[in-house]
Amino acid sequence: MSSAWPAHSPSPVATSQGKTLLLGVALSPLVAPMVVIGLGLLQALVWLRLNQSILGLVLRHVLITLAYVVRALLAGLVHFDQNVFRHGIRTPFSG
Repeated sequence: MSSAWPAHSPSPVATSQGKTLLLGVALSPLVAPMVVIGLGLLQALVWLRLNQSILGLVLRHVLITLAYVVRALLAGLVHFDQNVFRHGIRTPFSG
């Protein structure tokens, strides 16, 4: 079974230190217990006085679900053909 990426090509995930840090921050809610994340968010939103606002609700929802969205997108991008971007290949969806 062959890999989607050639051996000489860098992986789409964590090709630099900045991307590694960003990926670690985005996926950290998957590692930490939800109680810790919930209490941390509650304390931060109380400190920012956003704990009883619609903006606070949206922020909580986005911050908790972001890790799952990033994880799902990365799983799909592993099999994405990078030659489409490297060679400027037109796809049926490129207009």
